[in-house]
Amino acid sequence: MQRDLAARCLDGFVSHALPALGRLRSQVIHNDFNPHNLLVDAGDPSRITGIIDFGDMVWGPRVIDLAVAAAYHVPVDGNPLAEIIDLVTAYHSVNPLQPHEVDIPLRPRHRASDRHSDDHSVACHSPPENSQYILRNAPSAWHGLQRLTALPRREAQHTLRAACGMEHGGVVSNENTARWRTPSMSRRERRYPRHNAR
Repeated sequence: MQRDLAARCLDGFVSHALPALGRLRSQVIHNDFNPHNLLVDAGDPSRITGIIDFGDMVWGPRVIDLAVAAAYHVPVDGNPLAEIIDLVTAYHSVNPLQPHEVDIPLRPRHRASDRHSDDHSVACHSPPENSQYILRNAPSAWHGLQRLTALPRREAQHTLRAACGMEHGGVVSNENTARWRTPSMSRRERRYPRHNAR
C-alpha cells in the first residue's frame, strides 16, 4: 500500500511540480523544517528562537522550506488543509509568494514520500539503536501523505491561492475548518497526539 501511494505521489510530482521548478526563486535552503529542528520560546511557542540540523542544506527553490514544513502540518482528522492554510498565509504575509509558488506547498506529500523512502533505506543499514530515531516521523508522514493525496489537486490549489488573496473563493475553506476541528483539542494535541501522554 505504501509503495503504491509513494508511486502515485511521485508520478504527480513529475507531472505537476517538476515542470514548475525552473521558474521558482532559489537560494540556500535548510530543507528539513520538521518540528524537531525548530526551537521555540517556552513562554510563547508561536515564536521561533532557533533552527538546528543543517545537514540537508542545499541550493534550491526557497518555497521548498515552506513545503517541507507544511508536510508536518497535516492534522490527524478534519480538514487536511486547515493548518497548511494557516502556515502558508502566515508565510505569505511576511515573505510574499508568487502564484506558482503557492502551488508548491501542495506537494509536501512528494517531499515526504522521497524523504521517508530514503529514511527506510537508511534505517535498514543502520544499527538498531538508530532506527527509531531515523523513522520517528514515518507514521505521521504516511498518514499525512494519504490524506493529502485524496484531495483534488485543482481544488486544493484554488483554496491556497484564495487564502493568499490571489483568487476568490475556495473549495476546502476555513468556513468548513471550524466544523471539522475539535474545539477541546489544541493544535499541538491534534498534530502530535503521541506527545500528550507525557
